[in-house]
Amino acid sequence: MDASVFTSLVRRTHPLQGLRLRFDRETGKIGLARLSVLCENNPITRIDKRDQLAVMAVLASQDWGGAHNRTVSVYGLCAADVNYLYEIGRDVETLELSGEHGAQGIMVKRQKSRDEAVQKIIDGVLSIDLVREVEDWGLTIAGEFTEYLETPAVQFMICKADGEMIFRVILDGWTGRFGIDGSVENGPDELYTQPTQLQAFIRASLEERLEEMTASVAA
Repeated sequence: MDASVFTSLVRRTHPLQGLRLRFDRETGKIGLARLSVLCENNPITRIDKRDQLAVMAVLASQDWGGAHNRTVSVYGLCAADVNYLYEIGRDVETLELSGEHGAQGIMVKRQKSRDEAVQKIIDGVLSIDLVREVEDWGLTIAGEFTEYLETPAVQFMICKADGEMIFRVILDGWTGRFGIDGSVENGPDELYTQPTQLQAFIRASLEERLEEMTASVAA
């Protein structure tokens, strides 16, 4: 896979999220060696215990010994230096999350299934109570499919009556992380599993933004 895409996807993950790296048959042992060195020197990044012996054997023999040994599960890879990640990514064939979250449905390739997954999230988050709370402030809220760093995502936009956006909350389909104003980096330390999480985040963000607007007017 493209090393830049690999780097972008890895950097967005949560430190506790596991990733499955399938290394290239021809050049992959170089990337595997780089990964091993990284794990030795970075306390956050670690290879799954179930794969450690296989990794040591491959590096010692310089022989994959079987196609299954080309796939390695890693945790905390997002903590690595971006340039070092790029070098590892040059030798990676595929990358997958090893865990699950509630937004993975929007990552499917089949358009109809993706649309259904997106709508399910939107319908779940935009409850009658939440919509009424937002409208009581003279505002509107809507959800739609979008892309976050070139991968599928869902965003919720809170706007004034004239259409001016106050803020937006984005849910990343790749990682399951969510945040405000187009970045998951400023969101909570959790992954999306149910609509109530986004509802709570939207309410808290709305309260904070309204306080800022009120303070600005008073000044």
